[in-house]
Amino acid sequence: MVRALRYAGFLASAVWTQLASGIGVAALATAFVMGWRRMSLLWLAAPTVAFAAGAVVWFGKVTGQSKVSTALASFGFEIIVTLTICLVGYLAGRIARRLI
Repeated sequence: MVRALRYAGFLASAVWTQLASGIGVAALATAFVMGWRRMSLLWLAAPTVAFAAGAVVWFGKVTGQSKVSTALASFGFEIIVTLTICLVGYLAGRIARRLI
């Protein structure tokens, strides 16, 4: 239980780091538009991989002693972080379209 909470906090920290860099905001906006247009959830695969690859290039040269900065250089972890951002944006777009 404690390990799951620590991982959730670590994931949240990585999401905020990616949103602050700007790559996460672009992924969030793209997923929001896809949700707004009611596109299939399978269409999220392409932007997720593209933004994750861009984030690996962006964060790959970052050196630091924090665990987040070293984890963001890993493509597997970037897929998880970007998928989380894209799913939140997609669901927000679907809900916004339904409310209007």
